[in-house]
Amino acid sequence: MGVIKSKKQFLVTDEDFLKFNKFGLPIEVFCPNQCETVAFGFLQQWDYNHAFVSGRKFERSKVVFFGK
Repeated sequence: MGVIKSKKQFLVTDEDFLKFNKFGLPIEVFCPNQCETVAFGFLQQWDYNHAFVSGRKFERSKVVFFGK
């Protein structure tokens, strides 16, 4: 297994979501169960348990959010 370097950051806190929403930056939604990106787009809204990206609702505890 090789080492992969990434310049992406994890979006974990509400401050992270707020920053990306404020600047209109897209985010990537990655599902570790499927090992693939399930959505890429702009954050529309979020709360403690869910985030809405590209018109789809994702549970924050089940997916990983990335931003550049």
